[in-house]
Amino acid sequence: MNKNITIYMASAIIMLVFACAILTYSSMSNKSRALSAESELDKLRKTLDSHLKDESAKTPEKKKSSSPSMVNMTAPQTPPPSSTEARDVSTPPLDRFRTSMEKIKETDPERYAAMVERMNNFNKQMQENSNKQGEFLKKLDTKSMTPEQLDNHNKLLPLVAKNNQLLYEINQNPEGEKAPALRRELFDNSRQMRDLMETERSAALQQFATQLGYTSDQTGQFEEYIKLVYEMTSSNPGAGAGRRNNRGDQQGQPNRQ
Repeated sequence: MNKNITIYMASAIIMLVFACAILTYSSMSNKSRALSAESELDKLRKTLDSHLKDESAKTPEKKKSSSPSMVNMTAPQTPPPSSTEARDVSTPPLDRFRTSMEKIKETDPERYAAMVERMNNFNKQMQENSNKQGEFLKKLDTKSMTPEQLDNHNKLLPLVAKNNQLLYEINQNPEGEKAPALRRELFDNSRQMRDLMETERSAALQQFATQLGYTSDQTGQFEEYIKLVYEMTSSNPGAGAGRRNNRGDQQGQPNRQ
């Protein structure tokens, strides 16, 4: 029935357009013919309006009776995220890692045991390296340091000592409740130490140059040359060029007097 209505409406529209064309033509040639065409056009308009009103009154009842399921159908709604999903988005990376490890512990105990062993070995190695680092820095001669180097040195030592303590506590109970907070503090301290280590390295190299017999004017050149050697023999040469000047490139290894 809907298909017939569409065909009927299309035919009526075509007839309406055709009648308009006739009316235009008639007005130009013969007034009496135009009046006749206009009368026919009015009749066609009334017939079309009457038919459309009848069909519009019948259409809702037919839709309701023919497909009641479509009338009550609603668009699918996306389910709200579960509390677990929302928590995963807002949880810090270290906490998410801990949750992931707990899941692995339940689903794959052997894999979990291997991962824990590797992490424990890594933490122990970090603690040993941190202890060696602290001992080395304590042996530096603070009397030969500039005021800026001495201030840097005094800021660095407490951070190194704190990291040693944090690593010790983590190794005592890697899966404890305090472990995530300890790791976060360790990460923050290490980030603060990065720039301090650059200045401390310069002080250590300059002291070593003095011990080798270089003059105070040559210690800076010696420092830059050592950094250049280290940089040029690394897997990514040029990566540290922005952190040093060009004295090592231009002058090369200094000559002792």
